[in-house]
Amino acid sequence: MKKLILLTACIVLFSINVFAHQAFTLVSGQKKIVTEAELAKLEKDATIGKKSGVGLTFTESEIRLIVVTGPEDDMLSYRIQGMRNPNLIVPSGAKLKILFVNLDGDMKHDMRFGHVIGEFDIAPDVTETAGTEKLASHEEKDPMQSEEFVLKANEDGSYKYFCSVRGHAKGAMWGNILVGVKPGKDMKMSVKPAGDSKMDNMPGMKSGEKMSEKNADDMSNMPGMRPGEKMPEKKPDDMSNMPGMKPADNEQDEMSTMGMSSYFSAINYPVPRDTMMVMALTDFQSARTGPNFFTGMNMMQYGVTSRWTVGAMFEGQKIPGLPATYGGFRVNSYFKVSPHDHLLNFTVYGEYEGLNGAALYKMEVAGFGGEDLEGPLAAARRTPVRTLELRAIM
Repeated sequence: MKKLILLTACIVLFSINVFAHQAFTLVSGQKKIVTEAELAKLEKDATIGKKSGVGLTFTESEIRLIVVTGPEDDMLSYRIQGMRNPNLIVPSGAKLKILFVNLDGDMKHDMRFGHVIGEFDIAPDVTETAGTEKLASHEEKDPMQSEEFVLKANEDGSYKYFCSVRGHAKGAMWGNILVGVKPGKDMKMSVKPAGDSKMDNMPGMKSGEKMSEKNADDMSNMPGMRPGEKMPEKKPDDMSNMPGMKPADNEQDEMSTMGMSSYFSAINYPVPRDTMMVMALTDFQSARTGPNFFTGMNMMQYGVTSRWTVGAMFEGQKIPGLPATYGGFRVNSYFKVSPHDHLLNFTVYGEYEGLNGAALYKMEVAGFGGEDLEGPLAAARRTPVRTLELRAIM
């Protein structure tokens, strides 16, 4: 029996080592504010690498680097000792002390190190990577956001450094780092996109394409609009084109013609890792038999990983002539099965509802929540309504 337990433990440890591939360890990290004068002084203290083609080679066991973001015409890139996204070649077990500075006046950026196989996703997974947090942009005359961090290379191999902000690595903000190995002849490099316009990386823009000059009321490029077509003139209070709204016969009965959909889809795409999303949701609902009422919900969702989110919701309602009422709570968890984005993304969703009979908030993965309050309020509050929902969402 003891041998079986020992064998099982060895298999588990081996599996952890195989699947949890942490190429770099973050030793420390500290955010700083730096000025241009301070940055120029710090760059003089950096470890100088030997330049060879697109590579920077270091032989020291401890390496100090200054990394900044690219210029305005090449914002999705890094600059290290004047080189664009160079191959960093370092010895086995090297320790890197890096000061990363965001010079961008428009966008957030970070710098992550890790093992990336194949092409970058639009939103790279940073679970097994190490590096900085996302640093904010800065105004022209303000000091710059930076973070000084220390990395320890755990094992030899070819890895990547990249920006994990959505779309940035996909847009060529990445480079190679080789630990204890030399670059191969067929090593892929980050290539600057063609065109010099800062609009090149915007969704829907082609390389080198610029915004065309149009009249302010020319909406021909909007989906569903024909060339030269203009937006129809409507009254300020005409909401007939809003989803779920029917055309109003007149101003007096506009509210009575609102079409409420009997199905509501919850937010099921994972929240980014280590991010908290808080929302206050309110709604005015038309009762079928009794007086109309207001409902409200406070929702909190936290990204445990880039694919797993947990959350809690607390709800209540106010019926005219009755006190505000607590309707109960919900806790949920959802997991995106694939680490990559596809046309169809499969998500496993679970939700426990600890509500009471007075709960009237319409918040379900599919279908209505509570409807009208048919009995006395006090009795409804004492009536538990507990539900466990398990859904497979695609």
